[in-house]
Order: sequence, then C-alpha cells, then structure tokens
Amino acid sequence: MSSHPSPVLSIPGINYLTCAAIISEISDINRFSNHRSLIAYAGLDNTVSQSGTSLKIGKISKHGSVYLRTALFKASVCVIAKSKLFYSYFFKKKPQGKHRTLALTNVSRKLLKIIYLLLKTNTTFNDDLVN
Repeated sequence: MSSHPSPVLSIPGINYLTCAAIISEISDINRFSNHRSLIAYAGLDNTVSQSGTSLKIGKISKHGSVYLRTALFKASVCVIAKSKLFYSYFFKKKPQGKHRTLALTNVSRKLLKIIYLLLKTNTTFNDDLVN
C-alpha cells in the first residue's frame, strides 16, 4: 500500500491493512455506476418486501462481499473515534432511537459513500468539505 497510495488512506482511522482490504474487495471503482450499487455490492442495502400495496423495508440484505462489510464495520469504529464528521453522525443517530449496531451500519454506509467519492474523483478526505 505504501508503493500505491490511495485516497482512502486520507480518511482518519483507516490504516494500511484496512485500506488494503477495502481496495482489494472493491477492485475497480468504475465497475459501479453510483454509490448505491457499491452499497448493494457490500450488502449494506436494506431488504424490501412488497406485496400488493404494502411495502416493508427490513434489515440489511447481507448479499455481497462479507469481507468488505466486515472491513467497513471495523473501520467505522476507528473512524468514529478519529473523525469529527463520523463522530457527530454516529451520535446524531443515537437520539433517533437507533441501536449501536444500526448506527454503526449507517456510519458504514456513509463511509462507503465517501470512499466511492474519493476513489472516483481521486481526491483526499477533508472533514470540513464533506457533509
């Protein structure tokens, strides 16, 4: 990873090993048309049950790369501790009645959206510029 620097390393709390796991699972970012398809690939999208006029949105689908999902969950814990953006996002979810695991899932989704943006534009992370 030191010979191939990645914009993902600019996110506070992500080290070389975590970055290598995420980059190796994503492979080529151009395979994904938008961040939602990358979230679905990681299995962090919600399941949807539909019958007639009723629509029920359930838990995360867990379809996709278990390695990417695991790396993102572990990275989320570190990123919350190191970045004020993710710290405030995590603790904004807690008063909404979200359990810790669900709040971590939301942080993982946000982290994956930011990773998608960084890899697509080849820019570095900045707490103040991302919302």
